[in-house]
Amino acid sequence: FGRFNYDFDMGNMKKGIIILSGPNGFGKTVLLDCINAISMSDLLFFLNLKFESFEIRKSETESILIEIQSNGLKINNEIELSDEEIKILSIGRIDRNMAEETSRKFSNVLNEMQSLLGRVRYIKEQRLIDIETNSTASRAVSSRRYSSRLLHAVNSIPRKFEDQIRSLDSKYSQLSTELDRTFLKRLFDLKDGIGKLEFDAQINQMRKKIKKLSDSGIARIGTLDVTEFKKEDARALKIYFEDFGRKYQIYEKMIEQIELFKKIVDTHFLFKHLEITDGKNIEIKDNDTGEKIRLDSLSSGEQEILVLYYRLLFEIPEETIVLIDEPEISLHIAWQRMFVNDLKKIAELKNIFAIVATHSMQIVSGNRNIQYDLGEMYKNGLD
Repeated sequence: FGRFNYDFDMGNMKKGIIILSGPNGFGKTVLLDCINAISMSDLLFFLNLKFESFEIRKSETESILIEIQSNGLKINNEIELSDEEIKILSIGRIDRNMAEETSRKFSNVLNEMQSLLGRVRYIKEQRLIDIETNSTASRAVSSRRYSSRLLHAVNSIPRKFEDQIRSLDSKYSQLSTELDRTFLKRLFDLKDGIGKLEFDAQINQMRKKIKKLSDSGIARIGTLDVTEFKKEDARALKIYFEDFGRKYQIYEKMIEQIELFKKIVDTHFLFKHLEITDGKNIEIKDNDTGEKIRLDSLSSGEQEILVLYYRLLFEIPEETIVLIDEPEISLHIAWQRMFVNDLKKIAELKNIFAIVATHSMQIVSGNRNIQYDLGEMYKNGLD
């Protein structure tokens, strides 16, 4: 990038974190934008970028190299596409004059870019405001009128969470119906049941799981209908515990996510805490009065905590590369110091790889082993 030339190792990009730090204007966000553009197969981004070359090397045989040319881009040292070809093909226009071979090469390049990194999600620095755009078309005219409104992103969290719980509830209902339908057949087919020792072990495990369900606000399968072992019920009990385990699996990952989300929020927030009510409603309540607090009345830092960690825990799919720009925005210094440790727990739980761009040395604090400081890399390059 002109005076800048960076080369750093992101590891195997399966699970973990790296931090890009440095002064303003050294290209932290641009690097995130480039990685995101690769995942989005966005050649137009590179066409409009002032750079010489950008490369991601995943392995000896898997890599993408994009170089700027006087009239377009060169990909992997062999495919050349002009400005006009990229613009036309990127918007899906069909040009009869364009060679079929060019179109095929373009398609192959896009597929290579998209498959190289797998899933990538970009959490940009502007997180608290969503812009909702509506369009209306008159029957009399073909033109459209657009209107937009600013929304507090934090206000959408309860609705999104409720939708996720409803989706799990639907899966639970389908599974319960299937298990009930096949119960008698499975019972008659079963030759051996469980003994007293296994019954006691299963009961203890079931109690722990029910407590987890209750603590997470999900009480749909949080009942213990059997408390005493009877030998004549051994086969039915075996199926009973197996069915409970299968039902619990539907909510298990969500429970882990809720537990970590509650722990993070309650550790950060003073005089208030997070609750899950009615099994599906996320609420913030006053510690003293129990009064429900409007999410958009929270401080900007508290809203940042809710929005950022909710996205990481509940919206980012597993095995995803997550790009996070300036997580320190609106956060108190103490919260900044906690961020990477929180993110490590999330990366472990969700099996994600995070690339964090930050100005804050408080974010970096204690994590120099995973930091790449672009300012230092530039200085060392000059030396």
